[in-house]
Amino acid sequence: MKRELHPAPSRPAYRRWIPPVLIAVLGAVLALVFSLVIYPAIREPLAANIDPDKLGDLSSNLAEGKGFVYSGPGELVPEFDRGPVYPALVAGIILLRGTRSFIPVQVFQSLLHGLTCFVVFLFASKLHARRIALAAECLCALHPMLLWYTARIWIETTHTFLVTVSIFSLLLLAGHSTPLRSVASGLLLGLASLTKSVLLPFSFVAGAVLLLGKGKDALPAAATMIITCLLLVLPWTVRNYMESGYFVPIHTSLGLNRVQGDAIGMNWTTMPFSTLDIWQVGKARIDSILEGTGATPIDPRGDRILAASSLRLSMADPGFALKRTAVNLLTFCYISESRAKSIFLACIQIPLFLCALVGAYRLWKRAPLSRIGTVLLVYFFVVHAFVVGWARYSVPVVPLALVLAFGIFPFRLRGRKNA
Repeated sequence: MKRELHPAPSRPAYRRWIPPVLIAVLGAVLALVFSLVIYPAIREPLAANIDPDKLGDLSSNLAEGKGFVYSGPGELVPEFDRGPVYPALVAGIILLRGTRSFIPVQVFQSLLHGLTCFVVFLFASKLHARRIALAAECLCALHPMLLWYTARIWIETTHTFLVTVSIFSLLLLAGHSTPLRSVASGLLLGLASLTKSVLLPFSFVAGAVLLLGKGKDALPAAATMIITCLLLVLPWTVRNYMESGYFVPIHTSLGLNRVQGDAIGMNWTTMPFSTLDIWQVGKARIDSILEGTGATPIDPRGDRILAASSLRLSMADPGFALKRTAVNLLTFCYISESRAKSIFLACIQIPLFLCALVGAYRLWKRAPLSRIGTVLLVYFFVVHAFVVGWARYSVPVVPLALVLAFGIFPFRLRGRKNA
């Protein structure tokens, strides 16, 4: 008599989500341990100021109803060198707690790091086999640069999350266009741009990628996405114009950063490992350019003067313009405050970005959905090569680079082909 064979019971669907959720929790826990235990111990020896850009001060004043201003003697004046999203988030946390303590902000940023890890899994799952997606998520949870910024009052953790979720939303939109996805992508791009303006022009680039991939059928989706993004940004642009009389889409600092990029190009051979040394050289040049104008590096008028001066320098000497662009392209991967930190970052970031570019190249035809991520990665490199190449500014595309880097594996290791 034959024994009747019964199919093995299938695992509940929810169990498939347990590993990625646990990895995301691990990322959040590691960030909490670093922010609340390790960072306080190394803060003074490394002179790692928790609020180096005075964003905490700006946010505290916003929470206290003083406006979008920095503290200082005399009359407080509106500021234009920051986008509103991160200061508003920190101000909201301060209002909830009723104190200027930054510990709740560190906790929030640690949780945001965990969410970024989970989005990396979702993103990688669209391009790779499940085990590869989990590996990408693990590397995201452990990446030193991503953990470092969770402890400090800087925009990087928030901006990284918004960039990662924005590119994932664009990937979904490229796969299947719907009005809801178009609006969601536009809102996310708008929020990311209002955190840091570098992503605002990318909304047009993303629209072009959609049109090239799907033809005129993608026009409604691309237009909806771009218009939604611009409408979200518009009120802040109006605020800037009303307060300053200048057209400032989101924030200033283009001119300041262009001059600092010039300083990198001029001094990289003698100062290849320290942003602090180069920053002082750039600051001296900024002071010289603005001397007698009555403008500051961060006000709209000063920003325009600095940008114009830097562009004149590049136009007068095309050879230098080419050199500064090439040097900033390299320093974007590694240069930081000290020699030790720069060498450490070079050891992890340069191989990562090289693998990401090779992986993106191999994925281009095999997984068309990867193209939007590839374009964003190249966009970040190109924009910062023309402006300024600090390693800090490469942080928002680290999760994307981790996903694309796994494209270096042979196609058979990535599972089924994704269209």
